[in-house]
Amino acid sequence: ESKIIIVVLKFLQVCCKNNEGNKVGWITSSRGDSLRRLVNLISFKRASLDVLLEACRLITILCRFDDFREKTSGPAVVSSSNDTVLELSRCGLIQVLKEWLLEADIAKNS
Repeated sequence: ESKIIIVVLKFLQVCCKNNEGNKVGWITSSRGDSLRRLVNLISFKRASLDVLLEACRLITILCRFDDFREKTSGPAVVSSSNDTVLELSRCGLIQVLKEWLLEADIAKNS
């Protein structure tokens, strides 16, 4: 099961990397259902570290602004990164990642 999840996460990474439109589309799809599914996926204690790693890679891609258009005299390009971080926080993803990091730190220091 986790192999399929990892393939899906890698597919999302490829779709969203260097494409602001796809990032925004995925973040806003189904009124946040995509993000809630991601939260549910990594909030299970049974999620493998490989799944968590790929989820973190996807989150990093989603939060990075990738606009390689030529600079023109047209309207300024605004990053969606701040909106993405806000949506990640609203859906509870930041808290889930914090819990994972705290558990990892406790395990490391035990």
